[in-house]
Parts: sequence; C-alpha cells; structure tokens
Amino acid sequence: MPAKVIFSLNNGVDGEIVLRDNLYMDFWKFVFKQNNKKVGPRKDKFPNACFTKTSPDIDVAIKARYDETVDQREECVDRVNHAILQIEQETSNKWNSGRLSINSWTEDCNRVHRGFTTFCLTRCTDQLGLSEQEQRTLKHDHPDLHASGWLYMKSIKPSLKQTTGEEYVHFNTVIEPLLHEVNAYVHHLENICIVSKRVFELANAYLTSENIEDCWFPNLDWNSKHADGVTDAGRIDYNYADLAKQTIATDELYSSDPKYNVYDLKNILGKDYEQAWFDYDDPRNWDVTNTFNTTKGGFEIRPHQSMLTRDFIKPWIDSYNHFPTNDTLVSPIAIGTIDHQWLKSNCFNLGQEGNKEARNNLGIVKTDLIE
Repeated sequence: MPAKVIFSLNNGVDGEIVLRDNLYMDFWKFVFKQNNKKVGPRKDKFPNACFTKTSPDIDVAIKARYDETVDQREECVDRVNHAILQIEQETSNKWNSGRLSINSWTEDCNRVHRGFTTFCLTRCTDQLGLSEQEQRTLKHDHPDLHASGWLYMKSIKPSLKQTTGEEYVHFNTVIEPLLHEVNAYVHHLENICIVSKRVFELANAYLTSENIEDCWFPNLDWNSKHADGVTDAGRIDYNYADLAKQTIATDELYSSDPKYNVYDLKNILGKDYEQAWFDYDDPRNWDVTNTFNTTKGGFEIRPHQSMLTRDFIKPWIDSYNHFPTNDTLVSPIAIGTIDHQWLKSNCFNLGQEGNKEARNNLGIVKTDLIE
C-alpha cells in the first residue's frame, strides 16, 4: 500500500496525494513529518498557483500592471539598493552587479539576483566572471554548490577563500541578512510588479489542453517565513546529498513524465530553469540550476509541469548551443500524483468570483502522512 499525504483546505475540502515509493521518498517523508510537527503549514499567505485566460492584448495588461504598482516598485528599489550600499560599507568591497531603478525590468532583476546568489555562495564577491566552459563544468559536473562546486570554483578562482572565525560570524550576523533583503525585494519586484509574457503563453496552452477557463492549485509551504515573506526564519531544509550520491537513482527523483502531477517544494540557491525561462534569463548561467541536495518536505500541485518542461523549457535550453536537457538537470523532483477528477471538481473553472476567493479557499490548513 503506497504512502499518502492527506490535507484539508480552508474551504473544508479534503484531498490526498499518492506518493512514489523509493528511497528518496523515505527521506522526504521524514522531512515532511519534522516540519509538519515543528512549524506546520504556512497560513499567512497561501502559496497557491493559478492560471486564467487572458485578453488578446497581453502587452496592455502587462504595462497596466507595471504602471499601477509604482509605489511597490519604489519600495523594492529602495530596499534593494540600500541593502547593497550597506554590504559595500560592511565589506569595503564594490558591488559589481549594479543597482535597480524605478524602471527596472527582468534584465536588471536577473543581474542583481545573480549577484545575491554569487555572494551567498562565495561569501566574498558578487561576480565570478566564469567562461561558458567553466559554467558548463560547474553546472553539470559539480551540481552540489556547497561542496564539490565550491572546490571547483576555488580551483579556477584562487582568490576565493572560506570565511572563518570573526569573518564567519560577521557574515552570518551582518552580511547574510542584507543579502536576504536584496533577494526578497528583487523577488517582490518580479512577483508583484513585473508580469512575464511567457506566463500567459503557458497558461493559455494548459487551459486550452484542458478545455477550461481558469484553475487554482493548492501548494504546501511551511509556517517559517521572516517578515519579508521570502526568507525562512530558521533552517527547515534537510540535506540529502550523500544519500543521493550513494543510493538514489536519478529517475527516482527528476521526471517530466505526465503520470506525475505533484512535485517537491522548490528549494534552490539561485533559480530553476522554469524561473529563468519566465525571466528571459540565460540558462547557461551557473546559478540557473535544478533542485539539488536539500528538501523542505513540502509540495506543489502542478498538472501543467510535464507540458511546461517538455514543450517550453527543454526546447528553450536546447536553443542555446544544444545545452543538455535531460531530466536530471532540468526537471523538478516528482513526488506523487493527485487524482485528476479531484482537480476538476475543486480547482477548475472557479469563475471570476471564485478567483477572488480561491487563494484563501484553496489554502492548505492541515496535513498529515498515512503510511
């Protein structure tokens, strides 16, 4: 009998996910139970996903969203730039990845976010200047950025050094919170103010394939966020790197097979290929990566994922000088399946009125594991 995750929604509806049966899932279930007991489901902001059909003039809708969020843009820009200034003052090093402006779009966000990721990993610089071949080697031979990846970068950039002693304490207590401020408000700018045209491409393709007008899907994140709504207040991810290297076949993790429609909650330093596609980023960059080595034991219901990976992500990556597109590198971790009829009954064609309430109605308020 396969294990199941059961959950209750804010509107009183119950659902269940049939989990895959493999060694990775044994580890995932352990993490799920730990975080469910320790912090429970996130309720301050239900992390739902939605698609709705759009008007023919998408460009007008995108511009309208950008124009009406000028106050939020101003706050995001000020918070990011002030944090960067403080990082420069605290480290006496120049930030090389630039600033944001009130007119910033995805290109600026990509550049600044890459600076955040690089500084988080190296603890001493926001820019590495890697060649394309160095990036290929780092991405595909050393996916564990906290172990072999760090050693590889150190071999090609001898100036990199690990922080120790007082430097280590200073980074953790002063610099890292500032970096998380940069990360959080870059994401707020992207999520609140900037709408990617590719979101509409995917939405229209999926809605057409299902012959529906709209859909909302409940996801499980944990009640662990700082006030910024992005950064975890405590460590809730668990490392499975050694387990993955020694005992887990990659086809037990990453999959674009349409028989799966529930995936491990995204947990990445950098960004995954899906987000890079939405952001019109370059998939060859070293920080565009897959979920490697850690999990929070949460999940995302994504019946559109197989279509997204096979029809959009893989052809896009392949267009960059035939960059590798095998599932291990680009597909998320598939953890199980939820009944499609349940989705049709509870998540499809909610209508405009339903859409206004769906974020709360479809929020997960309780969950458990049945083994």
